[in-house]
Amino acid sequence: MVRQVFKKLSPKPDLVKFKFQDSIFAELDIEEAVNSLNKDGYFGGLQLPIEILNELLVFGKSALTYGNGNLKNGFIYADKKKAEKMVGQYFSFGSFFNLDEDLPLVRKLGSDPKLMIIAAKYFESEPVHCSTRMWWNFATEHDNFDVVNTSSFYHYDKDDFSCLRVFFYLTDVDSQSGPHVCILGSHREKNLAQILSLKERSDQEMSDIYGEKRFLTVMGIAGSGFIEDPFCFHKGTRPKDKDRLILTLCFAASRYKVLNSRANRRFLKKLVIS
Repeated sequence: MVRQVFKKLSPKPDLVKFKFQDSIFAELDIEEAVNSLNKDGYFGGLQLPIEILNELLVFGKSALTYGNGNLKNGFIYADKKKAEKMVGQYFSFGSFFNLDEDLPLVRKLGSDPKLMIIAAKYFESEPVHCSTRMWWNFATEHDNFDVVNTSSFYHYDKDDFSCLRVFFYLTDVDSQSGPHVCILGSHREKNLAQILSLKERSDQEMSDIYGEKRFLTVMGIAGSGFIEDPFCFHKGTRPKDKDRLILTLCFAASRYKVLNSRANRRFLKKLVIS
């Protein structure tokens, strides 16, 4: 209800300024994407050009990632085991910081005209690219996997009155490498208790409410992507034997909660494990 009121009160977007012919996603059908998002809260079928995928992969494997998000646990991907041994803990994930400064390509992706038009049509208001994230999910034994900080339970996110996230798998993702799971249509169907509570939801609870036929496990080759309304119930899954590298772009309908993907460099101590 609040979202509908927000849409009605927001100024309508000027779509003419977005030159869709300049998009890197030549095959992306804007109307199909918007219709799918309205119905299911999900749209698949994105694919990064190979040169962009390669640049992102090189960055993901050569830049510092921070084990379990700790700014003291910086290491290069190939040195993960050394880093874990040095700090005496297993890493479930590795976060990247300062993407806007260290990886200018993400600004190009965040301003892609087709993505902006899709967001504008979906929000029915002017879209804002508000954040970019990239991280590794590492294959670990079950007892060592951080379920909470990897969001490996069903939940939804209230980033804004209207919000979209664009996900890109930068490595091949199959059933063994932590595929994303979304419950189709759940962005439109929540009772008041679900809306007011952000508690962790079990697989069984979600199955009882929505039925397993609406569960979508998203797998794909490196470079494949999808768009999701984070108001859908969704979760990450534990990588069992393959690490997963992923990039997300967040678009919102207002600027009041614009996030910054940069870490404060005064507090970002880069520790290279050698």
